[in-house]
Amino acid sequence: RNLLGGVQFSIANGLNPFRVSKIGGENAWKTLKTLGNEARKSGDESLQKLYDEYLELGIVNTSVRVGDFRALINQGADASNVDDFMKKLSNPLSRGSERFYLASDDFFKINAYNHEYATLERAYNGTVSVQSMKREAADKVKNTLPNYDRVPPGIKALRKWPFGSFVSFPAEIIRTTNNIFFLGAKEIASGNGTLALRGAQRWAGLGATGFGLNVASDLMAEKLGWEEDQKKAAEVLTETPWSKVNPRLWFHDEETGKTYSADTKYLDAYNTMKEPLLTAMAKYSEGRLDEEGVVKAGWDATVGAAKNLLTPFVSSAIFTKTATDVWAAANDPEGKTPDGKSMFPRGSSLMERVANSGYHILDSLTPGTLDSVDRLIGAYDEEVNPYSGDTRYDVGTEWQALTTGMRLTEFNPEEQLDFAISTFRKENSTLEDVFANYEDSMGDLVGRYKVRQKE
Repeated sequence: RNLLGGVQFSIANGLNPFRVSKIGGENAWKTLKTLGNEARKSGDESLQKLYDEYLELGIVNTSVRVGDFRALINQGADASNVDDFMKKLSNPLSRGSERFYLASDDFFKINAYNHEYATLERAYNGTVSVQSMKREAADKVKNTLPNYDRVPPGIKALRKWPFGSFVSFPAEIIRTTNNIFFLGAKEIASGNGTLALRGAQRWAGLGATGFGLNVASDLMAEKLGWEEDQKKAAEVLTETPWSKVNPRLWFHDEETGKTYSADTKYLDAYNTMKEPLLTAMAKYSEGRLDEEGVVKAGWDATVGAAKNLLTPFVSSAIFTKTATDVWAAANDPEGKTPDGKSMFPRGSSLMERVANSGYHILDSLTPGTLDSVDRLIGAYDEEVNPYSGDTRYDVGTEWQALTTGMRLTEFNPEEQLDFAISTFRKENSTLEDVFANYEDSMGDLVGRYKVRQKE
């Protein structure tokens, strides 16, 4: 996913993510050797000098996620030096993993820096000093690609509160997306042909990032032979409470005849900015055409967009959210969380719920990778779905999810429609009936009726 993010950051800036501009003999191979030398501490002085220059310019070792992780470890351990603390707990494998993670982030930033420098060199044609061009190129990279050093202290401080632990990344997506747009506008209006072309490339890249996955989804559905209404129906059947408007990618396995979908919510680095817009568009398309309907659709769109945009900053951290959900479900007659998720069997006693609450809390802290490994083992053991009799997991699909971060889910419209119908019937049967009670006022009766109709 980190590699996919780097590709998307490059495309959003109008760059080829895998081509490093040749500047003074610097190319992709030299960039990789520089990063490899730093990771292995090989001792090549020329490569170390080059890496130190990148470090001084502030374009490497600035991964937002690694920065948040280090800060959280340091905060929790109260260590004077997080690197010294981590050395005591780490091993060659974990250190190598972090270096590889950082190197994949640094590669795309060096790529962008070299391209920006080459552009400035052509644009200024010897009228500006090398050092000035290097600083300007570095500033463009730091302003248009996520950079932990540019996260405001107030945002970083949110990790000390019981909110989301990794809030810096969405903050950087918002900042850099705006910067890409306005930097592109500035370059287009600069009067310099080379810079104007660079600005146009930047805008084109931003547009491709914004609509690329939607176009890919349309093309994949078209390849399956679906009409527009069929694609919309498939999107409804595959939507989840946490992902309703994000485009799905569609795949068909010729050998098995099965069709799969992949949700792009967690693959799209720019989802923080795009989902509110998609939500707003969906709300408007659902609104009635009379004045009241238009106003309501506009209000719902505004609230929905604001909610999605602010969610990374105000949503509970994993432990806090789970603890509050368990408490609410334990006290709910249906055993459900505030989000409607069933956590305890209906009718179970409070003592039973309290006794089992620890499992739910600990389960939420299990790393996703362990869950993926567990599913992979289940695939090899050919675990059976108790409701359908089919094998629960597919080996190839689970390996793909574990190695790429993209999970394919089988699209079975008949089964999913049956499940939707049974869910509707269950929820419909539990609706509270409204009876006339002559001790209540008409307003109370109408109010309860409205609530029932809404449900």
